[in-house]
Amino acid sequence: QKMRANSLTRAKAGPTRAREVGRAKQAKPPPVKFFSHNNEKSVDSYFSSKLSKSIESLTQSTDMMKLSRSKNAPAKTNGLLFKCKCRRFKVGKAESRYPSDVRFFDDRIEYCFVRESQFGKDHIAMVMFYRDMVSAKLSEQQGSFVYRIPRELHHYFQDYEPENQTHVMKVKFDRQSEVAEFKENVLPVIRGS
Repeated sequence: QKMRANSLTRAKAGPTRAREVGRAKQAKPPPVKFFSHNNEKSVDSYFSSKLSKSIESLTQSTDMMKLSRSKNAPAKTNGLLFKCKCRRFKVGKAESRYPSDVRFFDDRIEYCFVRESQFGKDHIAMVMFYRDMVSAKLSEQQGSFVYRIPRELHHYFQDYEPENQTHVMKVKFDRQSEVAEFKENVLPVIRGS
């Protein structure tokens, strides 16, 4: 009778366990993957590009604030003759196509030059005094303010050679109205320096 009871228990337990196991498999959904292995790289690159753009804009803003507080360029806006936004700059062989506010004061020009390098983007605060400029002129056909500095520049020692006459510094205006305003209000001050 004991043996019979055990076999009955086994018989009862067997199918019940099988049903429970079957239900358990159906009840547990497979784990949800939010990103597949192939998709992780694109998601990472998306977020890293967004982050780098945010950092870039913050860096540029910080550079411009530092520029306005430096000892060579007082934070005062006294002497501001003209302000515009330009998108193209050149220093010797180096070129920048990143937009920057350009401010022309009665003794200097200020802007931010963004240069690509192997480590990312370098934001260089440019403060160029008119008294240091040589051959400063306005190219109305190109819509550019072109000048030279007769000495080496710290951040551009590989890109700008002062003895090379073809190496110039250039600020390209976006609009013809800005060229006209620069010609009327700023160019006479530069030539008088």
